[in-house]
Amino acid sequence: MTKTAAAALAASLCAQGIAVAQVQYEITNPAGTVRNFDLANLGPVLDELGIQWQATDQNQDGASEIRAVRDGIIFFIVPAACLGGAGSNCVGAQTFALFSAASVSQQAINAFNAGYAFVSTGPTPKGYYVSRYDIADFGIARGNVESSLDSFHSLL
Repeated sequence: MTKTAAAALAASLCAQGIAVAQVQYEITNPAGTVRNFDLANLGPVLDELGIQWQATDQNQDGASEIRAVRDGIIFFIVPAACLGGAGSNCVGAQTFALFSAASVSQQAINAFNAGYAFVSTGPTPKGYYVSRYDIADFGIARGNVESSLDSFHSLL
């Protein structure tokens, strides 16, 4: 990737994040609480937001991972910090998307990471990832789940 292309990637990713400032909730009862990131709690929120999703293999905590598609972009939600047996009562969720690119400079990655505290990006063997982590130790408002997904999606 040329320096110009890397700079364009960084600028594009940064500019897309500006649209996040105003959120109009699409979800009903945005102040209602999602107790944790288990499928039974998160699935209905994804459905209501019109996000296509399916449960995939279980992760090391025993929780099912989620493969989701929004506006043609594939991303994953991995429940984490599961306090109950068999991957239940997961109070953390790692949301990430993978992108292919012939080359992504560390300079472009650093510029992106410096501009956004709520997400991070890094290199992969085939390109780069964009990631966000959410916490629901004592539950999380449904509107905050929507806002988090909207913020994440706006950067993709």
